[in-house]
Amino acid sequence: MSVSAEAGVISPSAPSAAHETVEAVSLRRQTLLGPSYRRVPAELQRAVEIYAHEQRTAMEAAGDCSHGGVLGIPSPFERLILPAGWRLLGEVLACPARPGYWTSERVALEWWRSPQHRRIAYGNPQAYHLACSRVRQGTMGVSRDSVLCLVFKATGAG
Repeated sequence: MSVSAEAGVISPSAPSAAHETVEAVSLRRQTLLGPSYRRVPAELQRAVEIYAHEQRTAMEAAGDCSHGGVLGIPSPFERLILPAGWRLLGEVLACPARPGYWTSERVALEWWRSPQHRRIAYGNPQAYHLACSRVRQGTMGVSRDSVLCLVFKATGAG
């Protein structure tokens, strides 16, 4: 599997934190569509971690919270080179907040409450895989956490 993402040094989210977010979103998704999300292969997860870090760095530099495609970085649709049979369906973002604010359950609930986030994270019956990343960064001694998840469809790739 070949996934391309240029990277500097990053601090990827703890596997358990990313997995907890996938699980929390999956539990809410079951009430709407039934099936849970599956995790993506490790190489694709790493590319998502790199993309999330790049996006967060751009948000810090701009002093704003925004999805990919603005703030000087490409959207994930342009940035990620996916393995054959994989398709990116959408991106959801929890904007930077104080450490501890974005629990996995809070992320899942707030995305459920937002019509646009709900459509992307929960409403697509073709989506079977979810990759999430938590990024902690800060300037001038103030840390902030953000959460980014990408929704994928894989055909012929379990």
